[in-house]
Amino acid sequence: MLEKFKELISIFLDSPEPEVFAIHGEWGVGKTYAWNQYLKNHRESNKEYKKKYIYVSAFGVDNINQLKSKIASQQYNDLVENEKKKSFHWVSRWSLSKLSYLPKALKNISFYGVGVTTSIFDELAYSVIKNCLICIDDIERKGDGLKMTELLGFVSELKEQKNCQLVLIFNDDKFKEVDDVQYQEFREKVIDINFLFDPTPEECWELVCNNPKRNDLNDAVIKDIKSCVLKLGVNNIRILQKAVHHAGILFGLLHKYSVGVQEIAIRTLVLYTWCFYSKDDSIPERAFVLDRKWRLVDFEKKDKDTRHHLWKSILEDYGYHGPNGLDLVIAGGIDSGYFDEETVQSKAGILLEALDRIQFREQFNNDVKNSIGGSFKSNETDVLEKLKDSFYKNYKAISPHDLDYIVHVYRKLKAEKQADKFIEHYFEDQSCRYWFFSECDLSSYDRLKDEIIRSKVMSIIRCEKTEKSIKDILKDMGERKPIELSDQLVLCDLDKKGLADVLKSVEGDEFHKVMKGVRSFLSIANPSDEFIQIKKLMLATCKELSCESTLNEVRIAYHGIFD
Repeated sequence: MLEKFKELISIFLDSPEPEVFAIHGEWGVGKTYAWNQYLKNHRESNKEYKKKYIYVSAFGVDNINQLKSKIASQQYNDLVENEKKKSFHWVSRWSLSKLSYLPKALKNISFYGVGVTTSIFDELAYSVIKNCLICIDDIERKGDGLKMTELLGFVSELKEQKNCQLVLIFNDDKFKEVDDVQYQEFREKVIDINFLFDPTPEECWELVCNNPKRNDLNDAVIKDIKSCVLKLGVNNIRILQKAVHHAGILFGLLHKYSVGVQEIAIRTLVLYTWCFYSKDDSIPERAFVLDRKWRLVDFEKKDKDTRHHLWKSILEDYGYHGPNGLDLVIAGGIDSGYFDEETVQSKAGILLEALDRIQFREQFNNDVKNSIGGSFKSNETDVLEKLKDSFYKNYKAISPHDLDYIVHVYRKLKAEKQADKFIEHYFEDQSCRYWFFSECDLSSYDRLKDEIIRSKVMSIIRCEKTEKSIKDILKDMGERKPIELSDQLVLCDLDKKGLADVLKSVEGDEFHKVMKGVRSFLSIANPSDEFIQIKKLMLATCKELSCESTLNEVRIAYHGIFD
């Protein structure tokens, strides 16, 4: 598509005949960007091309006089800047230089309500416009007072009477119905070339990547950004430009970190830029991608917003699993336009440690796989020795579930003392505490087979029990914040009277947030045993409150608790 566009632009610009070239397509696909780039390239490669270029936007223009004034003002400004160009035959070089002061001096003078600067200087400047190249952009955003028929008539006048070449740029999908009808009716009489600018994601990337101002990103980073762009199918030039711009800032802070950290940051940066700036309902919204619970919601049964089905599929296909600490910093940087160096490097360091853990954990799991699942040899001593070596090399990176498995194997094989030593060594090292809060709910620890391990994990979690109140936890849930393990412990200790007291203690906006939290909890799909009990408690409490009065029954129904 770009090659054809470039070819037509070249033919259009080289033509001695006045013509009108219409470029239309969706928002942000790069219509104006591509036109400007190819025009610049053509003028640089054809030094003999001397035709004057005038660019104006039709945004907010309510009548032809305003549009004419915009065109004339560019002509007038050029005349003032270049006194040697004698465009008015009756104006001397000296007097032309003085014209720049007259509009200000006469700005308050008018004849029958018509300003001097508009009626005289704009008309004088407009009168000398001939043989020009004029681009009128943003036509779909013109004011309601300017009819499409008037605009096309003016374009025809510039073409036929002023011998001008014209480029019209617009998003026809955003035309008002009457404008679309009028454009289609008179298009054949006015438009010579009607080009649908619909580039592929790869062509859009080519346009952006060929721009020398790409923040000096190295080829590896550019390649990774392109891979993410093509995977998402991004064909919006503005979004691609923002992604490259943000990447230039971010990777100035991350260039010392491992390739693994950089690749994750690139993947997140491209996804968030696409989601945050897009205006298409088919693309996941900001709040959705930043919600850690999007993968847990039962979209088929609980979520009434049918878009979420598509959004979930997009994120899963992209390989996105929800935000980590660095992801949230990137999100903040995209919003604000800058990244805090200290915060970025702190979160990048944490991510690097997590990646190291993954590497060591994978090594441990491979050792388990090869030692236990690799054959039917009678080599029990060798298996136990290899597993022991792997444990002490990688124990800081393994989870309580990994520990539980190896302990189970050793107990099965009657190596009880060594199993106890594994447990003791694991829980003595505080660095292993990372794992205790990495699971999404308490039920994950119910699956631990070893009673000693389960007891130690729960003891540590309870020592870290949150100080947040039930009210604050429910408000956080209403804002779609993740339910931490420590929050779950508080919820597990809840009773009907305590919850009822909380619900009766709030009102107004706070009440709405709390009730939204209750609804959010009740909508959790595939709940754990603990969550099932909490959900039953919440429903029972709401039922009792609704039985207290008819008004309360109406209120409970209003918040959709029993839908």
